[in-house]
Amino acid sequence: MASLKVGLDEILKDNAAYAASKGKRNFIPTLRLADGDRARIRFITDASDVVRSFVHSIKKTSQSGKEYTETLYCPKLSEQESCDLCKAGDINISRRMHMWLYVYEILHKFQNPAIKTNAEAEVWKKNQKGLYVEEVNKAVWWSTGEGKGQYILKALANYNTKYDTLLDREYEISRSGSGMQDTTYSITPESVSEYPDNIKAIKLPNLQEIVRGNIVSLVPLDTQQQKAETPSETKTSTAEKVFLKKKVMQRKNSFNHENLGLCNQFKP
Repeated sequence: MASLKVGLDEILKDNAAYAASKGKRNFIPTLRLADGDRARIRFITDASDVVRSFVHSIKKTSQSGKEYTETLYCPKLSEQESCDLCKAGDINISRRMHMWLYVYEILHKFQNPAIKTNAEAEVWKKNQKGLYVEEVNKAVWWSTGEGKGQYILKALANYNTKYDTLLDREYEISRSGSGMQDTTYSITPESVSEYPDNIKAIKLPNLQEIVRGNIVSLVPLDTQQQKAETPSETKTSTAEKVFLKKKVMQRKNSFNHENLGLCNQFKP
């Protein structure tokens, strides 16, 4: 964990280091699709490593007056640990699945809205079908509900049963609808293809620690120590701890409540 700073010289030095790191900070990118969006992706997380958690849904209002929903991890239902929101009587709880994806591109019906307020925002090119192409080409965290009628869960479980893995091909994930009641997703597999070397080489933090809220950004690691570390563990490099191979880390930090692979969640 981050240590207390004692002495004005140390405080000034730490403040300068923090200010220098702000421009380099890389918060965890997530997949968010709007109505009509279509994302071309490759799974990085295989079926047996998908994480399922419970979350509280809290209604909030932004400074501009727009209402939105914030989801907060529920340790009680996820891992049988104490939860302040449960103690306060909140019962608006839902299940979410978490996985890493490599997103190549997202196709949109409309131009990037950020260009209206941000001069540095990317202008998306239009393809031959009249859709705007957002080039992504990076790993993102997909935190999603199970879908209407558990569609997303069942679709992924069925593809895993059919192909013995989620990693042997690209997929298209599309969204239709803009509200809680009318939104549906579609997941379509492409032809089998070799797993790209550049995706194999990607090192990512422990997904379970992200779900728990112990990891909130990808880099720099020295500014966001894991809450899960014990005093004896802090002697080891944080980078070494965060970027251990995913399967090894997941064995060490497995959830107490239930292991969350797709194969354990649904049997077609």
